[in-house]
Amino acid sequence: MIALVMFVVALFLLLLGVPVAFAFGGVAMIFAFIIPDLGFEVFNILSFRIYGIMNNTTLMAVPLFIMMGLYFRKVRNGRTFAYFYE
Repeated sequence: MIALVMFVVALFLLLLGVPVAFAFGGVAMIFAFIIPDLGFEVFNILSFRIYGIMNNTTLMAVPLFIMMGLYFRKVRNGRTFAYFYE
């Protein structure tokens, strides 16, 4: 039941034009304060969760692939980069 209420509140905020990150983060923080089972203990675990995500090599590759794609677009579809390695 709580998940349904969270979904409705998040959908309402999105329909108001609130950015997605702020809507989801705000709903999560508000419900963490309201629900007595979670409370402030959720925020103690948050730092360990962020550290675990930062050590994930698959997620680290995403910005590098984006940067490589931007570089290839900048050097005319990678022709210059391909000639460099020949």
